Amino acid sequence: MAASINQAVRRSCKSLFLIRSHCCACTRAQHTVVSSAKITDDVVEKIEIPKRKKRDSLSILKALASTVGKDNLAPRYMYLDDPYLIPRNEREKKMFAISKSSGREAARYMINKVPDCFEQDTAVPHIPAFMPPKTSYEHKDPSEDALIERIEMRHVKNAIEVYQHIKQKGSQLTEETKLRFLEILCVFNGKEPPPSQHPEEVFFGSQELQKKPRFREDIKDATKTTWDNPVAETLFEELSNKTPAAYTYLIRGMAMYFEANKAFHLYNELKGKKIPVGKEVYDSMLAISGKYSTSSEECFKLILDLLGDMKEARVKPDVLTFNAALKSLIKFAGFLSDSKLRGAEYIDRILAEMKFLDIEPSLATWAHVLYISCFQKNSDGAKLYRIIDYLKGREMTFQDPDDLTFFSLAMKKVFFSCKDLVVAYKINKLLNTGSNRKFLGDKNQTNDYYNYFFRVLCMFETVDKIMEYYERLVPHTWLPYRNEFQFLLDTIEVEQAYRHLPKIWSDIMVNGYDFINMFTDRVFKMMASTTHPPALQHQFAMMAKHVLKARDDLIERDRRLSIDINAPLLGYMILLFLRDGQFDEAWNYFERYRSQHGKFAGLMLDNVYAEMVDNCIKQQDVQKAFVCVALMGEMSANNQREVVKKIRENFNLTESEREELHLLVGS
Repeated sequence: MAASINQAVRRSCKSLFLIRSHCCACTRAQHTVVSSAKITDDVVEKIEIPKRKKRDSLSILKALASTVGKDNLAPRYMYLDDPYLIPRNEREKKMFAISKSSGREAARYMINKVPDCFEQDTAVPHIPAFMPPKTSYEHKDPSEDALIERIEMRHVKNAIEVYQHIKQKGSQLTEETKLRFLEILCVFNGKEPPPSQHPEEVFFGSQELQKKPRFREDIKDATKTTWDNPVAETLFEELSNKTPAAYTYLIRGMAMYFEANKAFHLYNELKGKKIPVGKEVYDSMLAISGKYSTSSEECFKLILDLLGDMKEARVKPDVLTFNAALKSLIKFAGFLSDSKLRGAEYIDRILAEMKFLDIEPSLATWAHVLYISCFQKNSDGAKLYRIIDYLKGREMTFQDPDDLTFFSLAMKKVFFSCKDLVVAYKINKLLNTGSNRKFLGDKNQTNDYYNYFFRVLCMFETVDKIMEYYERLVPHTWLPYRNEFQFLLDTIEVEQAYRHLPKIWSDIMVNGYDFINMFTDRVFKMMASTTHPPALQHQFAMMAKHVLKARDDLIERDRRLSIDINAPLLGYMILLFLRDGQFDEAWNYFERYRSQHGKFAGLMLDNVYAEMVDNCIKQQDVQKAFVCVALMGEMSANNQREVVKKIRENFNLTESEREELHLLVGS
């Protein structure tokens, strides 16, 4: 009974609480409605729905990638693997990258060898490149269908054979098929298409033709860059209706393979017939204007005539058109640089025309301008200053294959022409703006850029700032070579910043440079040139010990020595041991030199003997001091008398020892 009463009381209390809460909520809601109504009456906000943006399939990935910082100085994507396997020197990088290419070649070889095992196609959508290539033709007899089949498969030589058989039979081909055949003949110069290169091979500049063609005639065909295409010329003459497309194919093919005379003859022919052609034909003619001309004036006049023809034909040029015009003037860059006014006039007129047509120059445009205006090494860098200021803060887009030459050429001009650290920093800042690093190009262009940038730093910057860039770039982005190490060691020697030598020597050893002997003497000479703080002195001594131990191991295994230890170098190392308090180690190699000095080229410096005797005095070892004196006499050291005087003053010599010393000196 009591329990039921308690439950009833709880229900009634809960009901009262809910009623009270509801009333409070209603009251608050009324106040909120009144307040919002007042605000709505005062301020009316207009909501604008943004317009829908057109996005491609990579937009979401690009948006996500923009939220994550990217370390541009990290290893290239092709090298990312287990940290232990990431390559650090040039040889390892090339082997690592080319091994990927070799793997693809091996996979392609297996697909070609046993195509029956790879017929299952699970890719959606279908990827023809992943499927085995066709090894046989459906149409084996000479016919138009057989010719079309070989054209589609890019089998140029077989297509030529079929075409010749068709002509012998007297069969006729449609104009459309003739045009398709003419196109492939002009693109590949009547030869088989060159083998494609993998990205790693393109980056390292390795020529695929060094591996694939097995015979001399294959190499000759693959490397042919001159026009030799009688079949295409004959086919063009046989066309009953020479359409603009036919002229376009033949002219562009001749221009691609530098047959300027025939190309201009055809161009004048279509111009006389008033046959309309596209912008690509004018671009091709502009590109070979330099080859067709004999002087810069003739070349520029020809450029103006071609641009005038475009205007008359109402063909709108683009940045590639003017890039071709500028590139054709590069042939006469040496003559243009002799007359700065003439070269500047040509450049300014072309750039003014681009500005008038509202055409934004690409990096290739500026690269051609730099090449023409700064052809001579001692030319001023005024044009370069204006270009860099114009490009400041811009993220460039790829428009021309020659865009990849701009940064390396600009930094080269900084080093040879203006020698201005501020401009070098501006170029480097432009390179690191947005995604501009993609314009560095292949390995050779990347190395050129950083080589010249580093040389400019060594000429004008402090050694600490130089080493800051050095540690950021080496080894993943760039590896210095002998000239850059020479510049760096010069700077360190001038500022006496010997604390950086261990890092530099470690990189020289780890990267396995073939010029290691060129710097071994100099590095250890710099270490031994003066005394250093104890910690650094010990580090230098350990470096010397490592080199000597590696040499001894190679001798035991009868292997070729990577470092040649001569007498001066051994003397520097002995000094490092002595200054680090390793007298026994120093005496061990001094004794080895005394007994085997015929195996060490050159002579030790005189101060090595002097410091060795000083340490013998500290050790109070008169016999070792006498050994030093004897070797000094044998090697005709100039300071023997000073050393003997020091021995007599610091040792309590017996009569027999005095006599022995007298015999060693000879006076």
